[in-house]
Amino acid sequence: MALPVAPSPRSEDIAVQGWSSITVRIAWTLLACGLKARSRLLRDVRTHVLLHLAAQTKLCDAEDLAEMLTRQFVRRAKGQKPIGPYDQDSVLPVSPRWRRALERAQNRLSKQVFQMHYGDNRPLKELEHRMRVDRADLEAACAGLREVIRRQALEDDVPMLNWTPQRLDQLLVRLAAWSPGPCPPALELTESDQHASHTRNCPRCDRTGRLLRNAILTPEDLLPPSLGIRPRETIQVMALQFHPDAVGHRKAVKEELTVPCFEVGRDLLLLDASDLDSIRETLTLAAELKRPHRDLLRGAVIEGVGRFSPYGVLGPLADSADRQVGFRPWGSIDRLGELPEPLPEPPSPRPAWATVAALGAIALGVWSSALSAQPSNAMMPMDVEFTQARGGIWAEFDVDETALVSIVQIKDGELDVVLHSTHLSDKGDLAVGDGSYRTFASGEGVLLVSSPGTLPLEALITRAQQSEPTLETLAQLILENEPKADIHTPSP
Repeated sequence: MALPVAPSPRSEDIAVQGWSSITVRIAWTLLACGLKARSRLLRDVRTHVLLHLAAQTKLCDAEDLAEMLTRQFVRRAKGQKPIGPYDQDSVLPVSPRWRRALERAQNRLSKQVFQMHYGDNRPLKELEHRMRVDRADLEAACAGLREVIRRQALEDDVPMLNWTPQRLDQLLVRLAAWSPGPCPPALELTESDQHASHTRNCPRCDRTGRLLRNAILTPEDLLPPSLGIRPRETIQVMALQFHPDAVGHRKAVKEELTVPCFEVGRDLLLLDASDLDSIRETLTLAAELKRPHRDLLRGAVIEGVGRFSPYGVLGPLADSADRQVGFRPWGSIDRLGELPEPLPEPPSPRPAWATVAALGAIALGVWSSALSAQPSNAMMPMDVEFTQARGGIWAEFDVDETALVSIVQIKDGELDVVLHSTHLSDKGDLAVGDGSYRTFASGEGVLLVSSPGTLPLEALITRAQQSEPTLETLAQLILENEPKADIHTPSP
């Protein structure tokens, strides 16, 4: 006869025991932040929270931490600094005596304010119209609730006399959500009147029932999976910090990176550091071009359990990387070493340059123009020198001040406009200061055009892309459109 098999003991991990309660607090907080708890967002925030929670965390503490971590997640996903001004208070234990003191001291108005303003996140302006109560009376009720907490906390040797009203309000939000339990199974809370008396006095169950009845949460959201409750994947995160003098370059660097990266605050990028070769290539090029200068960048790389999502880095690694990067020297990136010094200024097209070019063109990678030696009807000829650099081509040129200049690069087989002049001043951003101009193209080739009038460049590029997307094809189309244009590309 087969022996009976006892079921496996249920895990004591708060991720299992508190799954539904933590899910409810996360969904409620997302609504308070103006977001819907869509399935992907809810799953990612819950993963983020569980990665922060120790297995033996008490349920009430886990719910409070879930609210704080959810608000931080939303701030980080919006590119803001995640830490709020009073987040450190979320680890302050909440005493049941404080909640009971509030209940004893409440009159009808203060009870409504406590439940609707602090519990349901309804602003006082809304309550003023909904309840038809003067705003001064509502604010007086809030002040009374804050004073109750100050007195009760002082009796427990937790001085709050210097706490601001905003800081006390955050504590009142926690107390409005405080639920001592025990609670019935979450899925029974949709059945009318079955647990009505309990739900009236339990914010956790009241919120659970409301979220289920309004289809903000589904019953499946409240059932823990049998496996994989806590992620175990190991990831590498790089925090790349930009000096205050270099924050203007952050967007351009982010666009050039081919790995997942997320903006945080004004000066930080968080990167997936699993592809260091790709990151090295981008940061090396940026440093060589001083966009930004090497001494205005630094980076820290840390490794641990976490996960990347469309909203950012899930788990505590993001905060750890943010803290660690502050201890790194400027100009250095973990696992990449020191960034390179900027490239020397490209050679000048003045007479002295011709001598240098004649002596060392091969060593310096100097290219002449492939089209400049051909017969030309150019009205405004250009004097151009091309210099090969790591990751692209420098072009330095002289041209008449009344000329319109357009620049096109070819990158990954696509023609890409670098500059399309419609006014004489458009080329001013490329001016060196001695009457010449300089530009850098990051593609495999570049084409410079000077013309007496504006070219229909976008239309010509479209035609070239439809036939043969090369600089030579584009050059031919430009000359057909404007025979007086002067066109230069590097020699092969």
